[in-house]
Amino acid sequence: MVNVVVPTDFSIPSLDIIHNVVAKYPDERINIYLIHALRSSNSISDLLFISKRLNVGNLYDQDFMDACEIIKNKYESVLARIKIEIYYGESRKYLKSFLEHRNICAVFFAKTYRFKEISAHSQDMHLLFKNAAVPLYYETVTTGQKHKNTVQEHVSAEILV
Repeated sequence: MVNVVVPTDFSIPSLDIIHNVVAKYPDERINIYLIHALRSSNSISDLLFISKRLNVGNLYDQDFMDACEIIKNKYESVLARIKIEIYYGESRKYLKSFLEHRNICAVFFAKTYRFKEISAHSQDMHLLFKNAAVPLYYETVTTGQKHKNTVQEHVSAEILV
């Protein structure tokens, strides 16, 4: 079983790198952790009322979830699961613990994709993971698909592949 991190901003194009992950481990079962990093606060009131400060469920929409399901179905023989997690933290020690706890063996970035800050608390994931004690892969996305605004169009593009 291979466990990898794919940083995401919860947009459909941020999922394209999953095709590269599957190609890199064709004979393995893969767990993919879709991670979005948020800065933690030093404010006591923010820490006490974090659920009021940010509703994590509002960070992604149904189109994103549908795209994840499409990818899971497409690669069902290889993908064991796709799990969405929010990473809160900034220290190197916490990052090490986070990755070790999940037995992460690599982090995958698309070379040309630029993450959008979807929250005022979003962290730069390139900076965060550059200190990770696991290999970082910066790869050219291999799908060659142009992205549309809706999942239905994305599904049609996937079917044509």
